[in-house]
Amino acid sequence: MPPHGRNGDVLTMDEMKNYEFLTGDVNPRKYGGIWYKRLNNSQRDIDITMGGKRFVVPVSDYKLIETINFPEATGEKINGKEYYGQVVYIDLTAEAWSKNIVSALDCIGWNDANEPLTETMILDAIMCYMGGDREMERTSNNYNEMLKELKGY
Repeated sequence: MPPHGRNGDVLTMDEMKNYEFLTGDVNPRKYGGIWYKRLNNSQRDIDITMGGKRFVVPVSDYKLIETINFPEATGEKINGKEYYGQVVYIDLTAEAWSKNIVSALDCIGWNDANEPLTETMILDAIMCYMGGDREMERTSNNYNEMLKELKGY
């Protein structure tokens, strides 16, 4: 199910400006979510062997937006604000990132060699395991304004 925006309406592609929903709740304003955009500055196939099975997955570099409703997540505000958001950069073609893919997949519990390994599974695992290179972060009491600023970065 696609993520929802203000008043529970589905976010339009125009509102997300070429970002695709990666993970999170169906109502990211209430609970949080992560979106990604493939930048295609660099591209390559990575070769991974897990569970005795070999996977070749095309990857690139990415910009990700993560939002968190802090009172829902922690019971407290952050810097007196309700929402936290960040923009991060991950380049899965770079050795520093790609050498950690197997560990990241292990960390999130992916171990089914019969399940296809996809670019988004890898990206989600790396984001959970290592985060990304933080480019921008904001706190706000206005989710829509914060998201607009993050998308514009």
